[in-house]
Amino acid sequence: MESIIVRLFKLTDKRAADIAEEIEQDREQRRDGYEDQMVKVATLVEELIAEESDIGQFEKRLSEELMLLGLKATELYLAEKRQVPERKMNDAGGQLYKYAKEKKLELRSIFGLGSYTSSLYERGENPESKRQLVALDSQVGLLPAGGLSPNLGLELVNLVTRMPYDQAKEVMEYFRPYVPSKRSICGIIDLIGPHAEGVLDELECEAGEVVEIQVDARGAPKIRQEEYAKRCKPHKKRPRGQERPKGKRRRYRVGEKKARPRLTKGQKSKNKKRVTVGVISSLNRQADGSWEGPFGKYIARFGDGEQVFKRLRQALDRMGPQVKRVVFYSDGDPQYAVLARKYFPTATIVVDFYHVSEYLWRAGETIYKEGSKELIGFVEQLKEMVCNGEVEEVLSVLMSKLETISKRGPGTKGRRKRMAQSINYLSKRVWQMPYKELREQKLEIGSGMIESAVRQVVALRLEGPGMKWGERRDQLILHLLCVRLSGAWNTLVEVIRQWAHQPRHRRRLTPVGVSERKRQQQTATSSTTMGQVEAKAA
Repeated sequence: MESIIVRLFKLTDKRAADIAEEIEQDREQRRDGYEDQMVKVATLVEELIAEESDIGQFEKRLSEELMLLGLKATELYLAEKRQVPERKMNDAGGQLYKYAKEKKLELRSIFGLGSYTSSLYERGENPESKRQLVALDSQVGLLPAGGLSPNLGLELVNLVTRMPYDQAKEVMEYFRPYVPSKRSICGIIDLIGPHAEGVLDELECEAGEVVEIQVDARGAPKIRQEEYAKRCKPHKKRPRGQERPKGKRRRYRVGEKKARPRLTKGQKSKNKKRVTVGVISSLNRQADGSWEGPFGKYIARFGDGEQVFKRLRQALDRMGPQVKRVVFYSDGDPQYAVLARKYFPTATIVVDFYHVSEYLWRAGETIYKEGSKELIGFVEQLKEMVCNGEVEEVLSVLMSKLETISKRGPGTKGRRKRMAQSINYLSKRVWQMPYKELREQKLEIGSGMIESAVRQVVALRLEGPGMKWGERRDQLILHLLCVRLSGAWNTLVEVIRQWAHQPRHRRRLTPVGVSERKRQQQTATSSTTMGQVEAKAA
């Protein structure tokens, strides 16, 4: 580390000498605090050994003091890394910042909430648009938001990909003495989340002889724009002494004059938006003839599923010429078949056998009683015929069974309709059922991996009780989830640590609120209008 005396010759003003003296005093104070805490820990151990305490009390009291010792050591580390400031400093984008002052800042580490002092650089004259750069943050690798340790932020984000914010915060409180608030968690996701997409794009899958690509979708609850705007409005306080309005509240939506119809059985009130999930994995033949391969790469996006197919195509191109065959699995959605032909023209397109079986059971229940042995035997026979490549024969059997259902009588209309739907589904997907060939080569005929992926990505994380996702960080959560499921979390950790060493302007840890965002937009609009007026006057 460059000594303070050498750096002092670079500055000629008296302020540099004063700062050098302050740095030495700060180091001495931090070292004294660290040594005192070490003595306190050693003394506590001797006291606990002498006392008649159980292992639970021993571990609890000792862990608290060890966490405080870690915090003191971290503060000493930052004090030792502190240096005499330069007059100017450039950020990662080349923007010039001028030295402003020395400032004591909060430290948010895995050991707790502490403090450190660093040189502060500023850029801009307007207080609303002034940006600040903390020299020590980029030097030691703190995230440029509230003195946050990258380890603490990444631990919290990893938990957030597994459970809701409240539960993640509660779990962290068992292991860490300091946990950021819920609003701060949103800010941490906004800070780390954008890097996850880049990690996924650069993640390379190991090539194999056979590549399996599976795609499926499921709806995730989204908040309506009207409801979001209503929630952002300030709450109106009731006058003191006034009671709550009595009577039934009409089921209004914002902007509607008529009450909403009451939901019936099976209907849900959540406004869902489609999430498309894709998985790509490679397989290599083993000595016994079976196929095994590494962990797959997960991709998920809201809205248009074509973006998922584009990224799957990019991942396939990176595997190189070693790939001999591509097999595409889906639930039989016609849109997926069209996109698969567009992006994987040489792939074998397969409809999941489980979905085919569902329609076979649906057709069999129109003829035989539900749960009967005749129904089970009939469907099992049809399934075996489909697996042997006799799909046309299965359709002939179902067509003959359809003719036996009377056109008159109670319930016959619904039975004929369900049988016709099953025949229509199977007849349109005959070319997507090469089950005999796949079974001979010991390849999968079902899409179990993508069903599990959809459950982990959408059902378990995005469809929790009362959850409604907005437009700001729903996609960030999806990217982070896919990074973790793809086994690339350590890669994301390294990317964040390298990014933290780049000088960047310091931002607030909590995201900007709705009212504050509106005020900033109004300020920007008014300043633009004033500039236009002045330009016209000139």
